[in-house]
Amino acid sequence: FFRAVMSAQGNERRSHDSTFEEARQLTGWQRPAHDHGCPPVEVVPGLWTAHYRDIDSAAKLLAVSPNIHLVVNTATCQCEARAGFFGDTVRVLAIDLEDDPDERKKFDAGKEATSRCAEEGVPLAKRCAGDAGKDFGRVSAAIEQTLASGGAVLVHCYASISRSAVFILAYLMQSQGLSVLEALKAMKAKWSATWPCDRFLMQLLEYERDLWQPVLVANAVPGPSNFEEARELTGWQRP
Repeated sequence: FFRAVMSAQGNERRSHDSTFEEARQLTGWQRPAHDHGCPPVEVVPGLWTAHYRDIDSAAKLLAVSPNIHLVVNTATCQCEARAGFFGDTVRVLAIDLEDDPDERKKFDAGKEATSRCAEEGVPLAKRCAGDAGKDFGRVSAAIEQTLASGGAVLVHCYASISRSAVFILAYLMQSQGLSVLEALKAMKAKWSATWPCDRFLMQLLEYERDLWQPVLVANAVPGPSNFEEARELTGWQRP
């Protein structure tokens, strides 16, 4: 299913870049429900994902695959999996990352929601999805190391819709030379609940450009701003 789309030298240019609209056409514009019912699945050989409630004990994880030696918990605020949680033979890589606020999740799922953006006491981390991109390299390296040693990996968040999906997609892009669209097609075919939130999807599109245009990226002058800093300046409530 996967095809090598980069040349041996890694400098072929893609005919066009993936766009947000194309990516959302693949995921669907409506966010899946958190109780989507997808069973644990092996997205590519050795790399699994699952709803947290399906693997929230050592016995449940063992039932999925006895070969899983690394669990990447991308939702430490919701999922208690930490070092030793699954026993001595399973390493847990904990990633502290927030998804969209609950009211945004409800809106994206087609439900009525009331924004808390005007409330002054809402912590910054709860106002928007966090920065997944800063951990793409760390998570992909851990996955690659475990697979190379003959072990398997499971990446999860709570419902494994957005946070875990963005890291699996980034790994597929980096390891298989896939575009965002190709990675989405591959993962969506195995895990229908694949739906990275808007910020994560934009970070994947940026990551695609980083992977395919290394010279341009190396010569770029990084800006000092990030999404949170920009929203602090504009205010979190739309005029």
